[in-house]
Amino acid sequence: MMEIARRLLLICALFSTWLTYSLAEEKQRRKVCAGTNNGLSSMGTSDERYSRYREEYGGCQVVDGNLELVFLTNVTVKHNLSFLSDIEEVTGYVLIYGCHTRVIPLTKLRIIRGRKTFSAATHPNKGFAVFIAWNHNSNDTGLGEIQLKALTGKLLLLK
Repeated sequence: MMEIARRLLLICALFSTWLTYSLAEEKQRRKVCAGTNNGLSSMGTSDERYSRYREEYGGCQVVDGNLELVFLTNVTVKHNLSFLSDIEEVTGYVLIYGCHTRVIPLTKLRIIRGRKTFSAATHPNKGFAVFIAWNHNSNDTGLGEIQLKALTGKLLLLK
């Protein structure tokens, strides 16, 4: 009986070591970038924000924090947001506000953990893991499509 217990203990220790190594290896393969915590503040011009987003999120697979895309309002420039298509996970919230781009390709995004939520002035007692609003202008031009092909789960829409 003691021999069986020792063998089971050895098997558990080996499995634990393998699992720890596998998880560490997976984390090294995925590029993690820091999220932002700016909310609706808009520093710089629309083009400067676009450049900052491209630099922050380019090649990123995991956003450790919040993914905030706000006030991309220069409709004369076609902002290419394809650099967002590699993002698979966001640990905080996703905020898309005042973006007049045609497409936001979050095609691989499959997990929004919502460890931190966004509080909107219009709904002060609610915290949102996803907040998407005011993405058009008075000429009815603006955001045409948000591609969330890999995201599954429940979504509550408020008017």
